Amino acid sequence: MQKFLASGDFNALMKKHAKEVLHLLIAKNQKFDILADVEQIEFKPALPKGLLPEKNAVLFGLEGYTLSSAYVSESGLHFHAAFGENDFESMVLIPLCAIMRISSGNAVFFVSFALPEEPSETEKSKNIFKANPKNKDFFKK
Repeated sequence: MQKFLASGDFNALMKKHAKEVLHLLIAKNQKFDILADVEQIEFKPALPKGLLPEKNAVLFGLEGYTLSSAYVSESGLHFHAAFGENDFESMVLIPLCAIMRISSGNAVFFVSFALPEEPSETEKSKNIFKANPKNKDFFKK
């Protein structure tokens, strides 16, 4: 079962479903919550250290201005949000694969059971090669 949940086909299905649910919620201007994996979320500009979530998952509530700024692309869900007492503004990008749950109140619209995809044999080899500090010059941009 673990192999199936980590398969590319199952991950693609979960991403497609998440994207469709998000499109509908945004089109209907329906407020909703997103539970997502913190490590995969991008903040532009980056959040100051004191504002970074300390847990593995974070819950965002999208309504009002945040919901009106939200849109979905191939890379994920994008929206503007303000954080902390001083309302530090940042553009948030949550990749579709990082979304764990979409809900509103007691209604759950989407739950992802997908596991991260296993890297290909080529990726595994490349990562082993990169891990050796003697090889660092091969990967300079």
